[in-house]
Amino acid sequence: MKTLIRGLAAVVWVAAWTLVVPAGAQTAPSLTGTVSRKVQGAGTFDLPLATDPNNPTVEPRTGPTHTIVFTFNKAVTAGTASITQG
Repeated sequence: MKTLIRGLAAVVWVAAWTLVVPAGAQTAPSLTGTVSRKVQGAGTFDLPLATDPNNPTVEPRTGPTHTIVFTFNKAVTAGTASITQG
C-alpha cells in the first residue's frame, strides 16, 4: 500500500507520522520504504530516502513539485503526517 504526499519544496526527511489504528485492529502498519518520485523527460524516477535522521538523503533534483511515496506492509486506512524542511 502506498501513500503520496505532494509539496512545493524538496523534502528529504519526514519528521513525524501518526497512524490511527481502529479499536479491535490487530497491529498498526509498518513503514517499509520511502522514495522521492519525480517525472522527468521520458519517465518516472524514484530516489530512495534514508530512514536515519542523522544521515538524511539529499534530493538533488529541482522542479516545482515533489512527490514522496510511503510504502507500508499493509493498508493504511487513516493517519496524519507532519513534514519539516531541513
